[in-house]
Amino acid sequence: MIDNSKEAVNGAVAVKALNTVKVYCAKHLCPECPLREDLEKYNSCPIPKLDVKTGVGFFRDIAGKRTTKPPKFDGSLQLSPEFKSYLTSVLDRALADEGIDSQDLVKHGELAVKIKANGLIKVGAQRDGRIKILGKAKCHPNDAFNLETGVRLAVHRMVQDADKPFEQTAGYVYYFVDYDGSIMCKPWNDDVIDRCNLALDNYFASTFSAWLHITSVKRGIRHLADALRLTLPEPEKDGD
Repeated sequence: MIDNSKEAVNGAVAVKALNTVKVYCAKHLCPECPLREDLEKYNSCPIPKLDVKTGVGFFRDIAGKRTTKPPKFDGSLQLSPEFKSYLTSVLDRALADEGIDSQDLVKHGELAVKIKANGLIKVGAQRDGRIKILGKAKCHPNDAFNLETGVRLAVHRMVQDADKPFEQTAGYVYYFVDYDGSIMCKPWNDDVIDRCNLALDNYFASTFSAWLHITSVKRGIRHLADALRLTLPEPEKDGD
């Protein structure tokens, strides 16, 4: 499998060799390993524990293709009810960090997390039969996979993308959140509704952007309603 006849034997070659062996062992898990038999005095094979830099690369197999990397995440976990429950709690915490109440989203759509074996995390949304990937985060090849960090980063990127402003151009359709959390749309005409939505930062270029801002808009509407309910002091009478 390894042909280093044209390559100088140096540190980089040694690292390539170690990386290749590590990947091979992780992928095949041979029940009868001669290397492990020769190293029984260590009680376990040290190859998977070798701390080498993956940046140097791998030797290529006979077909000239790069050897397969070991997976960073076991995709079968996504079928486990226990893992699904844990993943939901991780997603809820990540949304809360961005000021989003997950319950507001559930009423009007569905947010889901998919994880690839290579550590790629995708946060997607489904509304009215439409599915869209809103945020992604991929684990660096040299880093250990961390679910909470990945989901938090994907959600943060999702919110950043949703914050892209709508251009206030006459006749252009925009989307906004109604007082009950439903998503509405209308052309921008600079009328009373448009000016109210402008004051509340409640104007978005897509239904998905509006959907992700339900919590913040509802909070703004409540604050406005509380302010309008304030009773003004009565004017002082003469002699008071």
